[in-house]
Amino acid sequence: MSKFRANSHRTSFLAWGVLLSIFTLVWCCGSAAAADKPYYEGKNIRILIPYSPGGTSDIFARLLARYMSQFIPGNPAIIVQNMPGGGGLVTMNYLYNIAKPNGLTFGHTSVPGVRDQLIGNPGVKFDFRKFDYLGSGGPTYQVFAMREALPYKTLGEMKKAKKTVFIGIGSKGSTTSIVTGILKREGFNVKGVSGYRGSAPRSAAVIKGEVDATLFESVTATREQKNLRGFFWVASKAKLWNDLPNLSELPFSDTTRSLLSAVTTPVNLAHTFLAPPNTPPERLKILRQAFEKTVKLPEFVAKANQIHMPVEWLSAKETKAKALVVLDTPPEGVAALRKIVGMK
Repeated sequence: MSKFRANSHRTSFLAWGVLLSIFTLVWCCGSAAAADKPYYEGKNIRILIPYSPGGTSDIFARLLARYMSQFIPGNPAIIVQNMPGGGGLVTMNYLYNIAKPNGLTFGHTSVPGVRDQLIGNPGVKFDFRKFDYLGSGGPTYQVFAMREALPYKTLGEMKKAKKTVFIGIGSKGSTTSIVTGILKREGFNVKGVSGYRGSAPRSAAVIKGEVDATLFESVTATREQKNLRGFFWVASKAKLWNDLPNLSELPFSDTTRSLLSAVTTPVNLAHTFLAPPNTPPERLKILRQAFEKTVKLPEFVAKANQIHMPVEWLSAKETKAKALVVLDTPPEGVAALRKIVGMK
């Protein structure tokens, strides 16, 4: 009997040993498989847009989302989320303070964001020095244009106009409001009309005759060129009306000229994408590489050109260096900017 029990114990120990070995093997294999699984597999990436749908920022981001996943290991789904408000500050503050730095959220920059930081906009709760940059896909092309039916043929004629020219503008501190303020500072009889949420409604307001002029994205200006007369570009020039000057080429006062880089630089870096501070380096590297490969993809470039949105790649390092130049605007330029936006 005792011999039988001894054999039973030995059999039980052997069985447990086999089971333990199998369990260990399964656990090790499962751990190895988990280790080999790409981080982004089965996950969603959000691209935040600081403006309403329909504008250049929205169009560019949606085009990016269509192609970028193929260059990210694990091929995650990419979702575009519009988060307008405060002239872009709602998105920028969310990206900086609330979004988790886990590589699953990044955002299209608010074009005037770094300028808002420069002038001390009280709504700014971020620091452009601390964002993690993905790079830039190029500028936005903004042209100051008015309805073709109006009598002014040149900027000189417009400056002499006794009748007020009403310009559709965005929120306080937006590029449209700053450009309108510059014109007023330089002696033009102009007045900004606010209340339009995004470039698309402002452009439509000009065509419908609600206001006289605004800054048009090149996409819209090209489509509506028969109804418009262009006067100058803000910064980069598109093919349409490329003989027009830009802000830096206009005969402005020295003080106005000292603030122009704070207006033109954000426009030239319009399609910049940022991740929350302290995003893990390995995930940031994946996103940067995927962004670069996407904007250099021939099919992506062709699609962008079809809608008059040329692509110009800048690395994360180059983009950050150019953006932070705005924060070096001389004191007289900062003071003039603050006065233009109505800040004490």
